[in-house]
Amino acid sequence: MDAPIPAASGCCSIQGVNAPTALDGIKVSINGKPAYVWYLSPGQINVQAPADTATGNVAITVTNCNATSPPFNFERRASAPGLLGARQFQYRGKTIHGGDV
Repeated sequence: MDAPIPAASGCCSIQGVNAPTALDGIKVSINGKPAYVWYLSPGQINVQAPADTATGNVAITVTNCNATSPPFNFERRASAPGLLGARQFQYRGKTIHGGDV
């Protein structure tokens, strides 16, 4: 089993293949299920939505050490494979533009 990798603040760890559902005391819930938190900054939280077949408006809440936000609704659509990439990147010495992929 892999050793835990502590977060920068030391208040969470990633153990093996288990993604964290909280970082630095921040949690996000989507449709009542914990989301996987993978990036935090003072103005942004990135999460991966938990597996769920629900579509349409789903409630999202954010919890910190003090309180939970009021729920806000977001339209969730059926999942589809996709690729999110940079506008341009280097590959084997050639510049690839996002529209070329």
